[in-house]
Amino acid sequence: EFAAIPDLVDAPFRGAIPDPLSQLVSNAVAALDESYDDWDQRPHELISAHTFVGNFLGSIMPTGNRFVTGRVIDLADLNLDGKVSRTEARHFLEQQLGVRLRNGRPLRDATGRVVRYDLFVQVDVNRNGKVEWNEAVDASALVPEFAARFDLLDRNGDQIINYEELSDPIHGIYFDPIIWFRLADENFDGLLDLAELLQGQSTTPGQLRRMFLRAFDDNQDSALSLAEYLVCPLANRNFLWQGELLDLDGDEVLSYGEFDFDQSDFFQLQRRYYFHRLDLDSNGVLSSNEYAFSMPRSAALAIAVSPYEEINIAWSDPSVSDVGGLSLHPNRSKLLFHSAKSGRTKEWKILQYSLPEQASKVICAGRSPCWSPEGDRFVCERSDPGSSIWLMNADGLSGRKISKGHSPCWSPDGDYIAFLRDHGVWLYDCKDEESVALFRREDHRHRDVGNQLLWSPGGRALAFVASSQDHSQVIRLTLNDHTGIARVDSCSAENRLHIVSWENKERIILTRERRNGAGHDLLVFEQDKSEFQSLEIPLPDLARENSWELVSGIKGPDGTWYLSVVQTENFKTRGDR
Repeated sequence: EFAAIPDLVDAPFRGAIPDPLSQLVSNAVAALDESYDDWDQRPHELISAHTFVGNFLGSIMPTGNRFVTGRVIDLADLNLDGKVSRTEARHFLEQQLGVRLRNGRPLRDATGRVVRYDLFVQVDVNRNGKVEWNEAVDASALVPEFAARFDLLDRNGDQIINYEELSDPIHGIYFDPIIWFRLADENFDGLLDLAELLQGQSTTPGQLRRMFLRAFDDNQDSALSLAEYLVCPLANRNFLWQGELLDLDGDEVLSYGEFDFDQSDFFQLQRRYYFHRLDLDSNGVLSSNEYAFSMPRSAALAIAVSPYEEINIAWSDPSVSDVGGLSLHPNRSKLLFHSAKSGRTKEWKILQYSLPEQASKVICAGRSPCWSPEGDRFVCERSDPGSSIWLMNADGLSGRKISKGHSPCWSPDGDYIAFLRDHGVWLYDCKDEESVALFRREDHRHRDVGNQLLWSPGGRALAFVASSQDHSQVIRLTLNDHTGIARVDSCSAENRLHIVSWENKERIILTRERRNGAGHDLLVFEQDKSEFQSLEIPLPDLARENSWELVSGIKGPDGTWYLSVVQTENFKTRGDR
């Protein structure tokens, strides 16, 4: 007991404490035994895996949905014999309550610490159970822990972080709810009242903390004991239980289907438990005073035709929250761009927009498309698993993988494809079909090199945006040939930058996120200039005049702007204050 006192002993070596989730597991197992006519009296009896999973899903879904997938069956049937034993069933319930993974690895240790698996699943985009370096870099703006500590976490030096490394007792990424509780308990009464919950250091919004207090205060004393706190989402950082949720159907309540933080099969029983606890009036939905949520923030494709007197919204979809990767066909008849629907997990699709017909269609999965100079093919990024570069036919129906990497860009002469890989810039020779590193990780000290590359109009230079801890830089690589760098120029900014277009030999146009996060400014970067110059062009103020905010875009040869924009109005967080 002495060794369990926080700060007297380092957390990895601290003594054990009782885990309230163990009681939830016991309750779930008791309910399971009862549902199968005292299964505990027949411990060697086996049940069809399909039947077991169907019954489980039917018992936790409010609508009784019993749709069974092979992924969930695989979680329950550990030895893959088509049957589930009582031991496998208990293991499955522990998985679904967020206690351990399928391979038996615990998500929490005896000291009370919780593995930050919520961060892991955000970065592991392809869901292969590993975080590769490019995934850590891509997610560094949202989840900086992996990129910042990658070398420390990567104990075996294979440029991959697996779960064993994530959960390493000494170097792994943990949340310590015991320490958090002790620091928040300013009056040392062993309880957290609302004032203490609101003052505690956390990224959880204040309105959610109020809601968690109401939902998990079992004895109604307006405070959380340690046991009450340990079962609530504030303490369980094993998953994305505190993320932003969207009222997708606009009915101003959250259904159970909308109470979905990741659209995956992870921890469904824990999800159901939290929904049940938050649903204070037991009406099967969450009102805005039970859980804070938002209306979807739509993204769209806009076209601004000279002299830029108005912005035409060419394409939009209320379910889409992200649009980008614009690429104009050489004959200016169509655009490629990528989009992702609202939600925690983004499934990227590449669309083709016909300018004469003003019509769009999805042509394949992927992102960051770029037409070839001839317009007969395009290159894009896809998951295979992990980010990889693909050459696709113009219709998107077939293609082939050419390299690992992301954010490809085809050179104006068609000979090379530049892309980002291993924290550096690479070139793919379209004739020799080989990839070489142009600007390696060891050639710079930037934390990441972003997710966008751009060739100069003459194909003699490349530009990208790199980020360090407190600023962004636009980097220009001037090439002496297609495999060597003659000069590196850069210019820094405090806020995030995004390349819009490369107008001529010298001028690169960028957007810079404003300090308050409301909108973007247009800037010009020119070689031999040490500062950005403001770009004075008569683009309308999208946020004021059209309720749209400029994110990125490209400028066509005729001066037409093709823009990625997001909606600024009708995006309101609903929840008590």
